[in-house]
Amino acid sequence: MFKGKVGDLVHIPQASRLLYFSPNSKQAPIPWDTVRLDEPKIALVSGVDWAEGYVQIIWNGKEWSVREEDVFTLKEL
Repeated sequence: MFKGKVGDLVHIPQASRLLYFSPNSKQAPIPWDTVRLDEPKIALVSGVDWAEGYVQIIWNGKEWSVREEDVFTLKEL
């Protein structure tokens, strides 16, 4: 379980998959876009209770979802 909170800076390892969901879609949560990182990234946590097992982050100007086991707060590194 992710122990961080909104506003934390986090490390996202290489090869992690990011999922983008339309913020105003009225359909079931189906990703509109996915990205597999080719290098580690730093991101800002924007939500921790959106879906079980996922954390929302701000990366590259959008809000993405990433599996919580792929998110490490910078103070843990």
